[in-house]
Amino acid sequence: MKYLDIVFITIIFFGSVIVSGLSVDSTNSKKGLYYADVESTDNVIVHTIEGMNINYSAELSQSGDSYVLSFDIVNDSGVDVEVEDIICHESDSYIEYQLKYSDGKSIQKGDVLRKGESVPITYQVIYKQIIDIDNYQFDSSFGLRYEQML
Repeated sequence: MKYLDIVFITIIFFGSVIVSGLSVDSTNSKKGLYYADVESTDNVIVHTIEGMNINYSAELSQSGDSYVLSFDIVNDSGVDVEVEDIICHESDSYIEYQLKYSDGKSIQKGDVLRKGESVPITYQVIYKQIIDIDNYQFDSSFGLRYEQML
C-alpha cells in the first residue's frame, strides 16, 4: 500500500491588485486581499500562514481518505475585484481536487468580490483509489488570481 504524504504544499493566492497604476501589496496585514478564519481537518498541519500563502502538510493513508481546508478571502483593498484565473489541478483516477465556495457552488472567472466583503472557500483533496503505479506524484497546490474590476 502506498502512503501519500503531502509536505510543504503552498496555496498560492496571487496578491496584487492594480489601483490607478499603483500596486497595492496584499501581504500587508489586513490590507488588500487576504484570507481569514483558516480551518482544516485533523489530518492537516498548517505550518505557516503568511501573506496570501498557507504552508501545510497532510496525510492521506488509504483510499477514501481526504482533507479539507476552509478559509475566507477578504477584500480590504478599497476596490472591487473579480476572479481572473483559477489554478487547480485536474483530478485523475487516484486523486480528486475540489476548489469551491463553501456553499458548494463552483468558482468562475469573472466572479466579483466587492470591497469590504469576504467569501468562504473550501478546498478538498480526496484519495480515491490505491495507487498501483510507481513514481506517481501529485501537487495539491492551487490559487486564485484577482484583478481590479474596470
